[in-house]
Amino acid sequence: MALLPQYLPPELQAIACDPAATFESSARAAPRPQHPGKHLALVCSTYASWSDFEADLRAASSTPNGAGHNTAQRSIVVCLEERSSLENKHARFLELLPFSSSVSAASQLAQVSVNTGLRWASQAGHAVKRRPKSLNTDALTAIRVRLAEGEDRREIAEAFQVSLVSINRLLSTEVDLRSAWRAARHRNQLQLRRGRFSDLLARYGNATASRLRELSPADWVWLYRHDREWLQSHLPALWADGTPPTR
Repeated sequence: MALLPQYLPPELQAIACDPAATFESSARAAPRPQHPGKHLALVCSTYASWSDFEADLRAASSTPNGAGHNTAQRSIVVCLEERSSLENKHARFLELLPFSSSVSAASQLAQVSVNTGLRWASQAGHAVKRRPKSLNTDALTAIRVRLAEGEDRREIAEAFQVSLVSINRLLSTEVDLRSAWRAARHRNQLQLRRGRFSDLLARYGNATASRLRELSPADWVWLYRHDREWLQSHLPALWADGTPPTR
């Protein structure tokens, strides 16, 4: 027997080493639920390798008499297919990891959870930076400063190696900080959108309002919703002397 029984619980190792005892313990005149360990012990005592077991199982499940009526067999086939898929994802993840910006990015491309990616990366000998369970005082202070400046929440979470949930929780529990963050975000967007639209006006000074809207629809819509007075005051049709607008 090539399959060693060390992976079995102690109470099943003995029968795995004794094929006769294994058959006697597992055989039933009619199908009946049993402990999965007994099935594993039976496989260990019968097959020389796991690949031989897989080959026989797949062959049996593909025959007309064995494909449609054995629920337990179909369940095992599904488990084997899932295991094969996970092994493929594992190999794919290890291929992507050296070329990815982070374990999170490699995990997303390999279609596995970040926790699974962290475990695989650690097992492969890669240095893994885990997010701290809690934030210390200095980190909290720095995060509050960057939030008050209107920085993107995801960028802050990435910079401090914390979850986005932690950043959202901080904003939801500190009302003043949330108000400051929203005001700063609006102010930053206002400056960004005005600047880009002013550059557009400088480049296309003879364009109509409709043409300007086509050239920069996102900035137009944002300014129309949040800064309509400024937008209307800078449209070409309202220029009094033809001078391009200032920011």
